[in-house]
Amino acid sequence: MRQYAVLLVALIASWAAAIASSMPPELTTPVRLFANTPTITGPLSGRLDTETITSPVAYQQGQGHVYYVATNGNDNNPGTEAQPFRTIAKGASPLGPGDTLYIRGGIYYEQVDVTASGTADEQVTIAAYPGEQPVIDAQNTLPVNPDGCIIVLRGNYITLSGIEIKSVHGTAVLLRGSYNIVRNMKIHHCLKEGIYVGAARYCSNGISNTHNIVENNEIWMTSLMHEGITDGGTWSGAISVGRCPQNTIVRRNIVHETWGIGITAYEAYSTTLEDNVVWNNQLEHYYVNNAPYTLVQRNMSYNTPDSVYLYRGGPGVGIAFCDEKPWPVSHHVSIVNNLVLRGNRGFYFFSQQAGSGLKNFLIANNTFVDNTVLGLQIVAGGHENSRIHNNIFAGEGAVARVASDPDLSFSYNLWSKVPPASASGAGDMIGDPRLARSGSTDPGLLDPDWFKLLPDSPAIDSGIPLIEVPDDFDGVHRPRGTGYDIGAYESPFSVRVTDLHVVAAVGDMPSLTVTLRWTAPVMAVTYILRSSNTLLTPANWSNASIVTVPFTASEPGSIEWLTTPIEYTGGTLYLALKSQKSTGDWSELSNNAFWPHVDLYLPLIIKTTSSHRQALIGIQRADVHDQNCCSQSRQEPGFQ
Repeated sequence: MRQYAVLLVALIASWAAAIASSMPPELTTPVRLFANTPTITGPLSGRLDTETITSPVAYQQGQGHVYYVATNGNDNNPGTEAQPFRTIAKGASPLGPGDTLYIRGGIYYEQVDVTASGTADEQVTIAAYPGEQPVIDAQNTLPVNPDGCIIVLRGNYITLSGIEIKSVHGTAVLLRGSYNIVRNMKIHHCLKEGIYVGAARYCSNGISNTHNIVENNEIWMTSLMHEGITDGGTWSGAISVGRCPQNTIVRRNIVHETWGIGITAYEAYSTTLEDNVVWNNQLEHYYVNNAPYTLVQRNMSYNTPDSVYLYRGGPGVGIAFCDEKPWPVSHHVSIVNNLVLRGNRGFYFFSQQAGSGLKNFLIANNTFVDNTVLGLQIVAGGHENSRIHNNIFAGEGAVARVASDPDLSFSYNLWSKVPPASASGAGDMIGDPRLARSGSTDPGLLDPDWFKLLPDSPAIDSGIPLIEVPDDFDGVHRPRGTGYDIGAYESPFSVRVTDLHVVAAVGDMPSLTVTLRWTAPVMAVTYILRSSNTLLTPANWSNASIVTVPFTASEPGSIEWLTTPIEYTGGTLYLALKSQKSTGDWSELSNNAFWPHVDLYLPLIIKTTSSHRQALIGIQRADVHDQNCCSQSRQEPGFQ
């Protein structure tokens, strides 16, 4: 065999040399960087944003003109870096497709109405000068009319980035146009909204705008018009998507300590709320209202015990839904992979319209913990074909209050206490979900890992497969074990051994000394191992020879080793095991391990350029190890 291996290596080397010699010269030329390549100062991970690039020239977003605004500028200047404009409004006035406006650090006091538009290929960009922090301080006097805004994006294809806006006597940013992006903003102390996407009136004239993105912003202390009011009143959302926008994405934002709603979609179509963190808001943290085709996924919501943002004596609700108006009716809403801690309720549906209800809703793989009133409340309504599956409802208080309705389908949920019959379903589990609960839960410090499953969690592999939830909170593909986990996280552990492997075998007929290796599964106490000269299946398992495993199971995730004599009659030896769980029942059958390894020989064909013939240059060997793995009020916006 050795001589064949040497020949194989020689053939590969000669073939590679021939291919390299036939390459055009330009394919072997080293890659060169362009002049003025931006210097990356941030870590080489995550998403690149405006704060990680230090070269102002390279940072130009489009291919058009670059203008500058500075506090020592003059609006009669040409707007160059050496002679900048004084106001942002003046700097925005000449912008066209591909143009960029940089705002130097300092304090500004003004309102800006951006009417320019870019194109899909040449966005208009208004951004903080790299490394500097411009601040619009509205001094609680702008806008004069509280229905007004500090910055309005009326045009299309505009990116607004990196500005701090504070002390606003109204709303900070309004997106009226389409295909706009607002990112990396710090917005705080606003009488009303921080960011509003949509129109000023009801949904009576069709779609108002479309395809806007609100991302990577931090917003706090908004809806100050409701400050200190603990019952009744009017309020707004820190980020609101309302009045007929379509295909809006709100993602990776941090919203905290507001006197209203955190993030809301109302009278909106096809809205995505994802990867946001909201804490200590007075009212709903995430709120869906008259918003068909809304996706709420991978968000985190929590309240701290010392929060002062209380309404009717309690903290804000984690996720809530209610159709406040007759139209548009909410339907096809998915609420998946979310984390909620200490909400007034984890999820709450309340009704303000006759016939409203959960219509084609999916509430799945969420983790609701320690909610002060209820983990889940769904009042009576016009529910249709809605599913509540694979959720964790944990806490000391009552877990659920649900109207009995055959159109609400419950199954495979894990409850810390027995739920009412109206919320019970097949595959339910009752008990402690065994969450990590590690780390701080103070404001701004809660790590999502707090909600992860411990290795002995009964939620592991206990859920039902859902094609609508292919991944978990971290984007990990489901399932990792033999089944879907219940809750927002998919554990790396399994209740079934999936990696049984023969490491070595010494001897021959009639006996071998075999060394086996596998990973200890969840909830395992003891093992039973069997051997056979045929593939082991659930049908023939009980007839196979027992091999003693003289130890109890280790901690889940630990590596188990066993060296033991086994009867051997020749041919292929098959081994498989089961683990007895702490509940007394047995796991599913593991994968089959083999000895000798089953060798599969495949010819390896490499096709070269047309000037070379096809050559059979070797044999590829594949070891086969596992044949068995086959009551609310809202102040109506009146923006100018």
